[in-house]
Amino acid sequence: MAIMSCLAQLRGTEEVVRTLRREIEKRDKNSEGDVNEYEKENRELREQLAAKDKEMANAKRAHQSCLAHLSSFQSQYDKACQDMCW
Repeated sequence: MAIMSCLAQLRGTEEVVRTLRREIEKRDKNSEGDVNEYEKENRELREQLAAKDKEMANAKRAHQSCLAHLSSFQSQYDKACQDMCW
């Protein structure tokens, strides 16, 4: 169950990062108007993106850790089954 939660968090964070990147690109294309306001909004979006990138990296590390534990458990389980069968 923890792995599913970890995957859900990773996917959610990836979607937020994609959305923030699209928003930055959109604002870069539509940079008309008050330049100071645009720069402020762009800086805020980039800060949000940096935070989400960090969150995504942490989620990926946690996911890799979950996979490593699962693999270790699977190996131990397979060995125990072999020992019982012999």
